[in-house]
Amino acid sequence: MLVYSVSPQPGDKWVKEMYTAITTSDQTPPAFLVHARNDGIPAQLSIDYAEALKKRNIAVELLLFDTGGHGFGMGVDGGEVAAWPEKCVAWLKGR
Repeated sequence: MLVYSVSPQPGDKWVKEMYTAITTSDQTPPAFLVHARNDGIPAQLSIDYAEALKKRNIAVELLLFDTGGHGFGMGVDGGEVAAWPEKCVAWLKGR
């Protein structure tokens, strides 16, 4: 499973490089993705990655939240993003 976090808020150059760098293969591992729409990183980046995995029949779960910002971690500050750790555990158990 791929897990990554970026902090502090990356700039436009980083976003452009990430769009260019996203590739998948039959060896790409399953992924659980969590993204807040009010993050400075476009949610489309996570959406595109999830779609690329689905095209290869690689297991993927994508959670999109309206709020949460960038770097909300385990959701300990509450709000809608606080639900993601439990959903991740359920997804992992289902695998």
